[in-house]
Amino acid sequence: MTEWVDYVSVGIALVSLVISGIVAWTNKKTLVVEISKNAEVIKPQHIMIMEEDGPLPYGSALKARLEIVNPSNKDIAFFDMRAFDPQTNINGDLLTRRAVYHDHREKPIYEVIPTSNESTRLTELYIPDKNHGIIKSNSFIILDLVMFPREDQKELGFSVKFSMRKPWTKPKDRFAVTKRKKFHYEGIVYHLEKWPQLDTKE
Repeated sequence: MTEWVDYVSVGIALVSLVISGIVAWTNKKTLVVEISKNAEVIKPQHIMIMEEDGPLPYGSALKARLEIVNPSNKDIAFFDMRAFDPQTNINGDLLTRRAVYHDHREKPIYEVIPTSNESTRLTELYIPDKNHGIIKSNSFIILDLVMFPREDQKELGFSVKFSMRKPWTKPKDRFAVTKRKKFHYEGIVYHLEKWPQLDTKE
């Protein structure tokens, strides 16, 4: 009788362990993040806010794309999204809706795309609302990153953090200067020496 009770106890413990593992795996936060390996050079006046009275163009810029898949059943925050000079770690200009003058924040922002027959077309950009936000569970988002490095800048960095603990296999963000360096981040550095043909490094 005692042996039978012992077997039942062990079985219950094993079932509980398996259930706990399944629950932990189900609740695990995961992301799939892709940042463009190459940044596109945008000519002056080729990115613009479209107003009723006509376009409001920006100057020269670099454009990259950020794609994020959140396959987990948890919303995940992103924050500290920034473009910066890796040599000084000083933030540069990154186009967000919050950075646009409030009278124009709701207006569409377009890029002028040259076509093969020497004409152009317009495509609307997916500009981030601000440098932080929420990635909904089981969702996919695309963000167009429009950045404005200085003319004499040699490198341009981009990084963003997520409300997930950094995997022990991934190094800390070497550019982070706050306690938030312990969070998971993704980033890239674009080299500007070969302007306008850019190469990159992780």
